[in-house]
Amino acid sequence: MTLRMAGVYDLRTIKMLQEKKVNHFAFDFRPTSLNFIQEHLCLKILKSCSFDHVFLQFDNEKDFVIKRIYELVRASFGGKITLEFFKVPPEIDSLNLPFVYHLDCLEIPEAILRSSRLVGFSLCSKFLNNLKESGNFESWLNYFYTANSGASHKNIHILSRDWDDDLFPSLFDLFDFDLVSLSINNKVESCFRNVDLHKLDKHLSFVR
Repeated sequence: MTLRMAGVYDLRTIKMLQEKKVNHFAFDFRPTSLNFIQEHLCLKILKSCSFDHVFLQFDNEKDFVIKRIYELVRASFGGKITLEFFKVPPEIDSLNLPFVYHLDCLEIPEAILRSSRLVGFSLCSKFLNNLKESGNFESWLNYFYTANSGASHKNIHILSRDWDDDLFPSLFDLFDFDLVSLSINNKVESCFRNVDLHKLDKHLSFVR
């Protein structure tokens, strides 16, 4: 199963991860995120490395901000780019760019489901675990697949998990995950925004 690293913000960490055969990355452009990356730093990284696939993460940014960042990235990177939304953009129909939706709630917004540019979902493992523990997972799963029935363009499933999440085994039988996404956080940092490469390597080996 392919690993994706989200929330990356420095070239040293990315080069170490690429040595470990991780080549799918997500850059976090949400201003309130602890892993927020500035545009100029992201562009510097993109010009210094070769990637298989990059995701650009947004929360509630305006469409013109999203478009501007996408165009800057596209000018520096010739590979595959997908947006990832944590909330529904106010002008989602005007963007006309492929995106996945980060799903951590019971219902999928109608604006997301009817968009022709939706290519998949990033499913939060904590949300799925909570559904399982409360006994509501099966009914929600039926809703999820019913809501997406007949939509061939929704073809990416990403499991967004933390380093120490205790996942229930049947999860991987019920979803055909394309990517398992991990994020830089304090579990792999020596201090704020300073990745400890030894910790990262150790956690990466454990997850794999």
